[in-house]
Amino acid sequence: MRTLEFFAGIGGLKAACPWLDVQAAMDIDRDAKCVYTSNFAGNYICCELATIRANQLADYQADLWWLSPPCTPFTQKGKRKDNADLRTEALGNLIQLASQLRPQFLVIENVPGFELSETCNQTLRILEQSGYGTQICKRCPTQIGWPNRRRRVYLLAWKNPISEKLYQHILKSWSEGSYPTSSPTLPRSLLEFLDPTITRQRNPELWLDHQTTERYHQSIDRVNPGDANATTACFGSSYGKALNRSGSYLWQDEGYRLFSPREVANLLGFPSRFVLPDHLPDRRLWHLLGNSLSLPSVRELMLFTLTND
Repeated sequence: MRTLEFFAGIGGLKAACPWLDVQAAMDIDRDAKCVYTSNFAGNYICCELATIRANQLADYQADLWWLSPPCTPFTQKGKRKDNADLRTEALGNLIQLASQLRPQFLVIENVPGFELSETCNQTLRILEQSGYGTQICKRCPTQIGWPNRRRRVYLLAWKNPISEKLYQHILKSWSEGSYPTSSPTLPRSLLEFLDPTITRQRNPELWLDHQTTERYHQSIDRVNPGDANATTACFGSSYGKALNRSGSYLWQDEGYRLFSPREVANLLGFPSRFVLPDHLPDRRLWHLLGNSLSLPSVRELMLFTLTND
């Protein structure tokens, strides 16, 4: 399926769904491009999506548009400014272009709260007026046994008319309460995602100092690798900078430490072969990973694209 990946970041969609034919990935972040091109061949375009035009997209003749726009306008940290936040302009522009170019499918990924926003209402109005059917669902990788909380809202739009067979494929993946799995042996233990070479002696920069631990002990999300049911919090783009509500901290060597960027990538579902360039500092990698996707969730929801119909 010919695909355009907007707000592509480090390539979460391409990593989650390698069967998709990604014609171009687009984002404004050059460090994200560096990570993407270290892992994938293909066309990565650094551009401002709020001003991109129809003639720049038409020649791709894409069947699927994937969009992961900035979540800040819909979060408490971002003061929930919704469509008053300038960061929604890129999404608004792309939805207008989709109504003109009419790809077969369009998927938007964002945080809970997006589905209640005026931005979402405007998006649905434009798509439905353009002849699209729509479906919204919420998913968290913990629903399929993945030990990382990353609850997200997904909006799917499809161009009508659509065959009954394809519609049933969509319902199977996207209906609330349904979460078919293509990988029945998904790992469930946090230990499977940890780097056994990390120690306090070798990686002291990952450990919280005693004063910080004492001050924030009750407010940070703490996990113990010895707990068979341990589940990490959602890792945000502020991980490594903000202590609260940015991710979990691991008990090891008589103290709490940050998860390394490699371990965060593991928990997001990126394979061990996925390259995190050495020249990018941990803080930058945490930021890029925090803006990426939960691959297990995306993979399960996008199974409908494998149909031959």
